[in-house]
Amino acid sequence: MNATRPERRSLRRALRERRRTIDPTARASAEVAAQARLIAHPRLTAAARVAIYRAFDGEVATDAIAAAVAAAGHRVLYARHIPDQPLEFVDPDGWRRGPRGLPIPRGCTVALEPGDVIVVPGVGFDDEGYRLGMGGGYYDRTLDATAAWPAGLAFECQRVPRVPRASWDRPVAILFTEEETYDFNPLESDNC
Repeated sequence: MNATRPERRSLRRALRERRRTIDPTARASAEVAAQARLIAHPRLTAAARVAIYRAFDGEVATDAIAAAVAAAGHRVLYARHIPDQPLEFVDPDGWRRGPRGLPIPRGCTVALEPGDVIVVPGVGFDDEGYRLGMGGGYYDRTLDATAAWPAGLAFECQRVPRVPRASWDRPVAILFTEEETYDFNPLESDNC
């Protein structure tokens, strides 16, 4: 079933507002806890490359993840948006600001491979791992084109029972929040 655009737009607006109104002290604590859950996961510690995003518009920060991956001697890559294409992942040698202040990494593109991890932001996530993003379809195109393991990262308040879905939506395998780890493919997770 395809969701209507107004349905998705309305939920996106409500969840972005919910995310923005998190108390700053609670936000800082929640970001630490959500990142710590992901950092402790065996898939992250085994990955040669971890593709992350640079937080924007109230998303959960990824700084602790980047530091932990780098300290373990693994490669940290950042997402770069290309219009109407899957994301590129870059080992940044600098940054610039894009539309609406979106941080965009400069540098050479690195291809993701099976065994790599891609950390996926979202405006909302549901009980089956489907997500509602910012509306550009970048992560859905990327998840459709890569064999990297998709791990969602969000605040608990961004969870909803079901997001309105479109035919192109792709779920994450697991979601990390400050309160819980939601594994949507439990049998697959044991095969690190």
